[in-house]
Amino acid sequence: MAFVFFVAGCTKPEEKLWTWNYQDSVDIQSRIDAERNFLSSRMHLDGTDIKISLPDDIIQKIRNDTASGRVRYMVSKLSFIVADSVLSDSFTIDQLDTTVTAGIVDTLKGKAVLFVDSLFKADSVSAVAPAANEAKLEKFYHYSSYMGVFCDSVGGKWRIAKYSGGVNGWSPDLANAPELLSVTLGVNSGKRVVELEPNGKNYSIRGLLKESDILTVSPKQKISVENIAVKGQDTLLLFVKTAEGWLPFDASSPVSVSFSSAGKHRIYLMGIDLSSLIYKSDEYKSVVWGINVIVK
Repeated sequence: MAFVFFVAGCTKPEEKLWTWNYQDSVDIQSRIDAERNFLSSRMHLDGTDIKISLPDDIIQKIRNDTASGRVRYMVSKLSFIVADSVLSDSFTIDQLDTTVTAGIVDTLKGKAVLFVDSLFKADSVSAVAPAANEAKLEKFYHYSSYMGVFCDSVGGKWRIAKYSGGVNGWSPDLANAPELLSVTLGVNSGKRVVELEPNGKNYSIRGLLKESDILTVSPKQKISVENIAVKGQDTLLLFVKTAEGWLPFDASSPVSVSFSSAGKHRIYLMGIDLSSLIYKSDEYKSVVWGINVIVK
């Protein structure tokens, strides 16, 4: 007696891929536009001048730098004239999970204006008053920043589900800008270390977080900036933006920041390359971090 067996192969049905369409684009863009003021970093320059006050050890370093053969300018104030501002969004689509990661990029172009109080001539250690044509120097200003958001669809409606921990900005470009390693914040009777890249341990600027995981404080609660670590050997002048404007950072005297209104806010830090200020021919270089904060 012969037996014949039939074996049927089980084929797993293909998963249906979501296809991006015009309405998806409109809906996601509307969610981003509704929070544009928060997602953008262009308002970190709000027309406020930055007062420059150099520590004595840096002044001595500048004074004694006759070997460079260059004029060294002593700048007392820095301001910015923004002539062009461009906002752009880029989208990375995951068709399987029906999610979109959006990058919000700000680009500012204009002038950095340096107000000179005195200068050291190339071979001199004695400060003199600047000539009329050297009392104010202008440099090309080019700033870009990146902020990421993660969007998903719930019940057919798009939402912003995650935000990056903050904004990373740079001048003149990413390759030539100075860098920060980390920032230590004092908040809620503890310490919060902020780094650029996510590492599973510390809060990060580029890591994507649910709103509930973003640093949260109460209205008028003080957050102290206690330490700023710089990458590399460049000498940076460090500043923290407060309600009174940009204040110089000194680790021996932490700067406190607070917000009076509920909502999404940002703690801004800036590091300006010293050579950008003291040498006329050097281009303006800086790094900006904007650390996201929820106030409620």
